[in-house]
Amino acid sequence: MRVRLFSGLLSALVLAPLAVAAAPTFLITDLGLANVPAAVNEKSQVLIDGNFSGAHNFVWTNGSTKDVSVVPDQVFDFNDKGRIVGYTLDPMNGATTPVYWPKAGKEPRTLEQSLPGGSSYDRATGTNTAGQMVGWLYYSDFQSGPAYWDAHGALTDLRPYVELHGFLFPNYPKINDKGVIAVTSGAHGYRIDAASLVSVQLAGFDTEHAFQCNDCSQALGINDKNNVVGSSRAMFTRKDQSTGVRNQATLWNNKSKPKDLGVLHIDGYPDVNSNAYAINSSDWVVGVVDNFGSLQRPFLWTPDDKIKDLNKLIDPSDPKYGLVTLLTASAINNKGQIVGVLSDSTQGGAQRIYMLTPVQ
Repeated sequence: MRVRLFSGLLSALVLAPLAVAAAPTFLITDLGLANVPAAVNEKSQVLIDGNFSGAHNFVWTNGSTKDVSVVPDQVFDFNDKGRIVGYTLDPMNGATTPVYWPKAGKEPRTLEQSLPGGSSYDRATGTNTAGQMVGWLYYSDFQSGPAYWDAHGALTDLRPYVELHGFLFPNYPKINDKGVIAVTSGAHGYRIDAASLVSVQLAGFDTEHAFQCNDCSQALGINDKNNVVGSSRAMFTRKDQSTGVRNQATLWNNKSKPKDLGVLHIDGYPDVNSNAYAINSSDWVVGVVDNFGSLQRPFLWTPDDKIKDLNKLIDPSDPKYGLVTLLTASAINNKGQIVGVLSDSTQGGAQRIYMLTPVQ
């Protein structure tokens, strides 16, 4: 175990959960670390995925880091008590094992599998304060699908509650503090209650056009109100009146009604996707707009201010104002702190991890 120290712009701020819906301005904390932020918890800690072979997965806390494991192991989520979920990988056969680490610096604990040692699909991708966990497994009947583990690691197969064909979207289930799961399986997102195993399919908002499926969706994040975010497959019309198909960021309320969150309008890039990755208790939504490849821009959607480019919400008083370009936004906590990756023009465009904190 190693502890690495980094300087940052942000001192130890104590932030209360947000009570307003309008988008604020933000101050930037540059975490250094050219890796990928996986999650941010309510203690303002950031879980970092190493992202390339030999790099370290670790937890950042107010300028210092503590190792979790080394890539090719991967981490996906953690809770306020420090429990981290992910997988370990056997370099001999490429098989993954779903695990959780009780805390950074502790040895991983293996979660129950259906087909031990026989899959590269197996992973734990979400956890909540109670220590309940969700993920994805390759089962003994040689089909893959979502999985739920209780706080003690007992496995429940969630495949009976979702469709299993046509995997159009990635599969990284999340679980909120009420034990409600957001998961994508087949061509749709789902909300599943872990206690009752009641499952609701989350239809995309575009139900009028027949392409692949006319209401395809993916569920990528959930808050404690059981509101889910992700994207819908939707048809759009270009300026030349031709049509195309893209992902558009979507929010499903707790009654499963979809809301189109829209896309950012980026000069020179008329054709863009938008995907929503996370939502907090104030219904602030973060995600990324991209032009099917080369360009990425992070967005914040709020119920009052709608969708905005996060780059336009950096506070002018910040020393990095105008010197960095935010590229992604992958997670948000209930304090409104957002993590992602930026490009720093003062360092030749080097990509680094950032945390945004709302100006109080």
